[in-house]
Amino acid sequence: MNQLNKKTLLLFIVIFVHVSVLDLFFVTLDGAVFLWDENSQLLTIATHFVIAIMVVLLYLAISTFRIKYKKGALQMGEKMWWVSSLLMLAAIAVILI
Repeated sequence: MNQLNKKTLLLFIVIFVHVSVLDLFFVTLDGAVFLWDENSQLLTIATHFVIAIMVVLLYLAISTFRIKYKKGALQMGEKMWWVSSLLMLAAIAVILI
């Protein structure tokens, strides 16, 4: 198993566990409320799996782009930097709303 595969697998495991633990409980004034039944449903586990897969695919896409950009195989103009910056700002706004 090469280095990229190990990093990718580790990223998937960390993101999957992270999302699952974050979804496992919430804290109120009376203390922590654990959602064992809801978190053990197949739909919830599948959702966590899909989230982890999407993060890994985004990581692979960005890594591939970064490597090709460093080698000079890809060129980005000034307009593309502006468009990608605006898209990122829009994505952050959607997440915050």
